Amino acid sequence: MRRILNAFLVTLFVAIAASAAQAQPVRIIVMGEDSDPATIRRNHDIYKRVIAELRRPMRRAQFDIMDEEIIAADLGFAINERRPKLELLQTVKLANRSLNMNNRSRFLALFRIHVFSETLAFAKQVSVRLDGELYDLETGAYVDAFEIPETRFPVPMECNRLCMSEKAGEHARDMAGNLGQVLSRELQIYIASKTAKPAADQPVANVGLLNSYTLRVKGFKPSALLKIIGAIREDFEGTSTLMLEERNENERIYRFETHDLTVPLDESIQTLLMGAGFDIDRDISVSLVNETLSVENLAY
Repeated sequence: MRRILNAFLVTLFVAIAASAAQAQPVRIIVMGEDSDPATIRRNHDIYKRVIAELRRPMRRAQFDIMDEEIIAADLGFAINERRPKLELLQTVKLANRSLNMNNRSRFLALFRIHVFSETLAFAKQVSVRLDGELYDLETGAYVDAFEIPETRFPVPMECNRLCMSEKAGEHARDMAGNLGQVLSRELQIYIASKTAKPAADQPVANVGLLNSYTLRVKGFKPSALLKIIGAIREDFEGTSTLMLEERNENERIYRFETHDLTVPLDESIQTLLMGAGFDIDRDISVSLVNETLSVENLAY
């Protein structure tokens, strides 16, 4: 009877853990790129309407949408108009180094709003187009590009700039809802392709989206080096990929992919090395800076 009860409790725990893992939202920041003078400025009413509508379907798809202005206020960043893509990427990379976890995001969606008009002999025609790119901020990977097909609609000949802005805003808002659904699907496909598949005996809590790191192992004799790499590759439950990228006389550099962990990666590796017989208090330094994990022999 006790054995049956224990089996039931284990099954219940796994089910609860799986449900919690599925309910955990993925954090994404959505930002407009307006460096091209032909695109809508960030402070324009059309931009505000688009970004508000864009967030709705993504929230329904369990994506946690980060607010750029709240992050900027918290970190003291300036939000300027006509910001190039490079500056936006640098901004979110810097925010991801914040000690406040609420300022960090996993994905970045950059989008552009194109609105232009054409005067015909008998009417005016306005066109609206939305496009952009998705990036995985953890790995630095380009996920995909997206584009909502151009929408054209007529306006009266007497329609002035304010009138055209209002009409374009209505159409752009509707397009933004479709764009939110497209982004959600693209992210879901990408996450499914990058999510670790659990082994038969692996706890569900350890299964999640893979994160990429650079692992540098420095100052070890070949026998100790093989012991460290073997322990990380075979005994560390989070390891998905550990591939040698570069070597020199006393250092090895690896590409290291691991699951999301409940314990910080450097602490987990310290515990692993202690279990493998290394004295981390005297001989070994383990540090994690940005996405680089360093294991160094201090007595080298």
